[in-house]
Amino acid sequence: MSEGRFTGEYDILPPMKKASPVLTMTGTDPRPDSDYDPEELALGIKIEMEHTKDKAISEKIAKDHLDEDPQYYTHLVAMEDKYKKGRL
Repeated sequence: MSEGRFTGEYDILPPMKKASPVLTMTGTDPRPDSDYDPEELALGIKIEMEHTKDKAISEKIAKDHLDEDPQYYTHLVAMEDKYKKGRL
């Protein structure tokens, strides 16, 4: 088998070199903040800011997670607490 990364059923890309993945966003997120629980969204933005310095990107990522689970960050914090207490 050749060296590389699979990107699809038959696509193989060459091995990655030291790359700095950069997430960019153009425009603004059209989803209004009012569609989300304000405490959950604030928690999500705070947590996602650990991964980026761009508030707009962290807000978009938080909204993406909250679209999947409206209590995503509450569940995440609870899971991290259990892990810290050795219950996971």
